[in-house]
Amino acid sequence: MAAIRQEVTQFSDLIGELYESVLDPVRLRGAIRQVTAWLGVDSSYFIGWDRSCVEPRMAVVNEQGGMDAVDPEYLNHYKQLDPRWSLMSGAPMGQVMTCAQYFDDRFVSRNEFFQKFLLPRGRRHTMVAHLYRNERFNFYATFYHAVGRESFSADQVERAQSLVPHLQRVARLLVQHEGAGVLAELGEGGLNALDQGVFALDARGEILFANQRARALQREGRWLVSHGLRVRPAVGAPAALDDVVTRVIATGVPDGLVLRRADSTASPWCGVTVLRLPAGCDQHLTALYPRACALVLVNVPNAQRCVTATQLMQMFGLTQAEARLAQALTRGQSVDVYAQEQGVSLPTVRSQVRSVLHKTEAGRQQDLVRMLASLPSARPPVGV
Repeated sequence: MAAIRQEVTQFSDLIGELYESVLDPVRLRGAIRQVTAWLGVDSSYFIGWDRSCVEPRMAVVNEQGGMDAVDPEYLNHYKQLDPRWSLMSGAPMGQVMTCAQYFDDRFVSRNEFFQKFLLPRGRRHTMVAHLYRNERFNFYATFYHAVGRESFSADQVERAQSLVPHLQRVARLLVQHEGAGVLAELGEGGLNALDQGVFALDARGEILFANQRARALQREGRWLVSHGLRVRPAVGAPAALDDVVTRVIATGVPDGLVLRRADSTASPWCGVTVLRLPAGCDQHLTALYPRACALVLVNVPNAQRCVTATQLMQMFGLTQAEARLAQALTRGQSVDVYAQEQGVSLPTVRSQVRSVLHKTEAGRQQDLVRMLASLPSARPPVGV
């Protein structure tokens, strides 16, 4: 009875470690090490193959001296010679297979893959299961017995088969979790590239997220300040933004306000726009964390980034002097003022303007300014 309880405890701990590794993939290697010990095999491989290029995207290896990678010689040459692929491609999903069922000693003694790759690396018998497949990935679990050991026992195959449903779920959850993480990183990276400050608020008006520009505005404290978990105007009525947020969430109609500072010459005003996110306002009782219900977009006009001179030279083939002129025009500087500041004759500057218009295929100077102002800048956001 004690042995049975110990076996149940070991299996429960193993399954728990496998599922917890989904949120912390670093722990997956330890979980696979436990799988290796529980099955009584010599080494284990948990590999996710990219179907588009047939290369491993995730490889967790539990082997003496092994690294979490697939042998480069296998990828470059021996994979094409591996007779196990034909078996795995035709096997039902989730079925545990042993190569001893198909490759006897006579076959192994004459097969190049076994003789030149697998046996020299100390591996003889293979037990494998195809775990998971979607449009992008194929996941396999592979277990080995070293040279000198017999093939896998019926008990080992049965144990492996009992693990397969859990390994399948782990593979599927890893793909979903990492995919969501990548999308989140891309979304945050895109928001951080904006000149506007962006706050995501919940239904109570509390901050769930602020991009880099928004956090910089909070640190500066000229236009916005933190008030607990809320953001408040640094000028004017403190509750003005709360009122707008409450109204937008209730009606769904975008609204905003303008903040003004009499003591500022560089940026005398700041625009704040509030938008409702309908999906976030329908809170579910099963949601542990509140959902974003509103976006607050903060724009300080004179703090907007201009496209860099290097970008203009690369994109339109402008000379350095032409790129400087184009930047000045985008910032609203007149041709006369630019010529005076640069110490260049007015006819020369006008000739450069014509050249810039020709290279950018802009019809008029206003079209040029509008086009260049719409281009994303390679500079980091102001204050970040």
